[in-house]
Amino acid sequence: MTDLLPYSPTSQTLFVFICSGTKDDESPRTAQYDPNSSIVNVLPVVRRNLIEHRQKAYDLVKKLYNSGARLTTNPYNENLVFGPDLGGIKEGKYLPALKEYIGRFYNEGGLGSDRFEKIVSSGHHVLVISGLYGIIYPNELIQLYESPLEDIPEIQTLWGDDDVLMNIIAEYIIAKNIRFVIDLTAQQEYRNLVDWSAIKELAGPTIFHVHSEHFAGAEGLRFIGKFTRNVLLRMNDGDFERVEGLYVKDSCCLSPSVIPPEGWPMEESARIQKMLYSPESSRVEFKPALTGTTIDLPLQLLFNEMKYRVMKNVGNCSPPQLHFPDKTV
Repeated sequence: MTDLLPYSPTSQTLFVFICSGTKDDESPRTAQYDPNSSIVNVLPVVRRNLIEHRQKAYDLVKKLYNSGARLTTNPYNENLVFGPDLGGIKEGKYLPALKEYIGRFYNEGGLGSDRFEKIVSSGHHVLVISGLYGIIYPNELIQLYESPLEDIPEIQTLWGDDDVLMNIIAEYIIAKNIRFVIDLTAQQEYRNLVDWSAIKELAGPTIFHVHSEHFAGAEGLRFIGKFTRNVLLRMNDGDFERVEGLYVKDSCCLSPSVIPPEGWPMEESARIQKMLYSPESSRVEFKPALTGTTIDLPLQLLFNEMKYRVMKNVGNCSPPQLHFPDKTV
């Protein structure tokens, strides 16, 4: 069944979820695709770019491997077609996103089986980050698929380059007059796709990141899902407005920082980031004496509080060559 309560959020708070590796491959699906359920029809300004990226994500699923096996051999991709949800015309089989996803964040130990009803009754907005679809609505009709963003760099690059997801989220915030954004991504592979500080600069919302006191990354998803169900979905705009600094409850917290509180577990990349960033950004220079280069053209590794940057040459000439002394065996 695909029948859901009408989803018409009215608050000024946006929750950002991530998709789930475990999906519902047993419930009956509909062949009737409803374009009105899609975010591309809610935000016409992002339609072309989002559909183009969905097409590219579909192409990646058709040609890439994961752990030595073609993604097309995954049972979840057996009936995946280039349907209207992806910019094509073939007839697919669909479930609403929040029925499709049944992993740790969404199952009985997390948001629970009545998760959509809880979201509707809260009045809050929800967007979901997906390896195949990019950004979707919680009631958006999607096909059964496997596109493991956290495992495949090409999929991360597709959605991370050119701030695709950040721009969509920012446009939504502006269009819906959102004042508070609750980042529930938990996993660095998803969280790092979005430049959260740029969203704040572009659209002006207050951003809270959710952390688990006992588990980092994917292991914390169940606890963050439960925290969302029992605490966050019961809060209103006024409650979020009254949060100052760190808000801790039920072994989870709302924090203005992507870095968990002192003493809380964190993923390794977050640990490195904590060592290197200042309130806005830090620069770590790799001098010739350290890199072995023969010209005084340092490399700089740029870190931003909300999103990682790659090592790059900050000069105007070609990257320096590394020289190593000959060794005699």
